[in-house]
Amino acid sequence: GSSGINAEYGYYITNNLRMKHTAILLLSLLSYHLTSQTDPDFDNRETIDDGYGCDAGQVVRDDMCELCPEGTYADKTIQQCRPCPLDTFSSEEGSSECTPCPGRYQTTYTNSFSIADCKDVCHIPETVNAWYEAQTTGVLLETGDRVSAGQQLVLRCKDRDHNVLKTEYSFLIITCTATFNTVPLPNMCYSTLDSETEATNGLICYDSCYKETNEGRSRFTQSVGGGTQVVDSCPMNECKGDENVCATVSYKDTFRSIDRIHYTCAKSSAFNHELCSASGATNEELADCKVETCDTNKCNKPGGGESGAQHVAASVAMVMGVMLWHLIIHT
Repeated sequence: GSSGINAEYGYYITNNLRMKHTAILLLSLLSYHLTSQTDPDFDNRETIDDGYGCDAGQVVRDDMCELCPEGTYADKTIQQCRPCPLDTFSSEEGSSECTPCPGRYQTTYTNSFSIADCKDVCHIPETVNAWYEAQTTGVLLETGDRVSAGQQLVLRCKDRDHNVLKTEYSFLIITCTATFNTVPLPNMCYSTLDSETEATNGLICYDSCYKETNEGRSRFTQSVGGGTQVVDSCPMNECKGDENVCATVSYKDTFRSIDRIHYTCAKSSAFNHELCSASGATNEELADCKVETCDTNKCNKPGGGESGAQHVAASVAMVMGVMLWHLIIHT
């Protein structure tokens, strides 16, 4: 009797309390949703439903919200700060998107963080028997690379075997003068020289090149934009106007402790010390400077430059030869 009634009454009370708790929970959730939708002061943060509640322009790092730095934007889909694409920038940290450059201005690289990075640029064209370099650094520029207007470049000519052509046109200074990319850079080798002031006389010499030797190792170099660039071989140029001889100027660079040989077109009327000075020899190096001249095509042909790998290979061969010799005489 009484025990069964008590059990049924207890079940009823327990079940009723559960229903009340469920109803209260549902009412609370509904109230939260309505308040967040109608009350502007409920939450004044700009949030994105990324599961963490981070602000726009923030990503999750080690379970914490982190602002993306300048030059990037927050990609919520992968929770990473990504660099601004070409032709956009972000000047403030915590950006959720990058700002496009105004008008037809472009950037020369990604990750731009200032409107000052938006410039008028040249696009490096596909070249014919030539390639472009940045004049100040000598960095090789590929087809499609961007450079800002006003930057000076070097256009070098080459033949099908990738050798520098034997004309004065193998080294052209080009200035990027783009106006929203409507002025293309030259894409082939041709002369921009004034024939009256820069006439040639037909003599071809190895020119504008140095052979540097130190401790038995040699290399060829050229001066580019105030710096030095290592090259595989010396170019051959057609001498200008009154340059009527091929010259080989040799001296010891005492500052760098190397032997230098300068291959160049020259005037037969020039004194040796003038050619030595023009080749870079200092006053104290003039005493041991030697000049040789000749007047036939390519008569100042340089000897080959030895690369570091060739030098190592030669040294290894020498050591092995000595070891073999000792083995022979002691057996």
